[in-house]
Amino acid sequence: MRTLPALVALLALSAAAARAATVDDAVLRLLPGERVAVRTPANEWTTGAFVTNRNDSLYLRRPSGTIALSYGSIAGLRARQNQRREGMSVGMLAGGVSLAFLSGSNSGSTSDAIYLGMGGIIVGGFVGGLIGAATHRWKDVYDENSALAATTPLGRRPSQIGARVGYVTSTQPSNQGPSASLIALPGIVGLEISYFPLPADDAPPPTLVYFTSDVRRAGGTLELHLVTHIGPRSGPVRPGLRLGVGPTIDLIRFDRYQGDGFGNLLGVSRVSDSEFRLGLDASPGVRFGSRAWSFAVEGTYHVVGGRGEYSDFYGILLGVSRE
Repeated sequence: MRTLPALVALLALSAAAARAATVDDAVLRLLPGERVAVRTPANEWTTGAFVTNRNDSLYLRRPSGTIALSYGSIAGLRARQNQRREGMSVGMLAGGVSLAFLSGSNSGSTSDAIYLGMGGIIVGGFVGGLIGAATHRWKDVYDENSALAATTPLGRRPSQIGARVGYVTSTQPSNQGPSASLIALPGIVGLEISYFPLPADDAPPPTLVYFTSDVRRAGGTLELHLVTHIGPRSGPVRPGLRLGVGPTIDLIRFDRYQGDGFGNLLGVSRVSDSEFRLGLDASPGVRFGSRAWSFAVEGTYHVVGGRGEYSDFYGILLGVSRE
C-alpha cells in the first residue's frame, strides 16, 4: 500500500523557548547591542539597545543617551529577535509538503514523492531561513504578568501545540467516523496533521463481473495542511478561526472482482491505492483557559477537490493546546 510521503516535514517543527523565571535570568540571556523593550509596573514601555548589566541594573542605549533601569522596576522584558528558526520551519514545511504533493499527484509514485519532499525540505528551509533572518519580532523573555503583557501594543504571536479528537460526517457517502488531529504553530503559520475515516462499502460480492468491479472495503483520509489561526491569543475565553490548505490524501483498499469478459466471476484480490488531492478546511471555535494549557471546542468543515459529489464533510472537535 502506498504510504504518506510528507510525514518527514514534522521534523521541521520546533517549540519556542520558555520565558525566564526571574529578571536576572532574562538579562543574562541578552546580547550586547540587542534591541530590547522594558515594561515598568505602570505598564509603560522603554526601548533601546542593551549595553550591559551591573549593580542589579539594566543599561540601555537610547538616542538621548545611556540610561539605567533597576531590576526592581522591570515588570516585563522583550527582545527584538530575528525569525530564522520560524522561517526555516515554515520553509521546510511548505517546500516538503508542496513538492511531495505535486510529485504524488502527477506520478502517483510514493518513492518519488518522498525524494522530492526531502529535497523540498532542504531548499525550503534554506530559503525560509534567509527570509526569517531578515524579519524581526518582539519576543517575551521575562514577564511577571503574562495576561497584562499580551494586551500591550507590542503584541506577540506565541507558539501553539495542540491535539484534537472528534467526529465527522457528511450528507454523501464520504468521510464519516471518529477523527483526530495534531497541530503545531511555531508562529503565524504552522502544520496540522489530521485523519478522517472513509467508511467501507457493505455491498455484497457481485454476481456478474465482465472485466473488473471494485468495492471499497476500508480507507481513510490523511491531511497535511499549512494552517493559520485568526483570533486573540489571551484571555479566559478566546473565539477564533483556524484556516488550512494543503495535500489531502485518500488511502483506500478495494476488493477487486475479476471477470472473464462474459459476466463470469473468476476471482477477487485486495488492491490498495492512494489519491492525492488539494483540500481546504475552516474550523471556527472557542478556547477556554488563560494559562499555558487551554481547552477547545471547534466545528470543522473540509472541502476536497476532485471528488465530485463527495467533496465535503464536517464535524465537531474537542481538544487541548499549549502555548
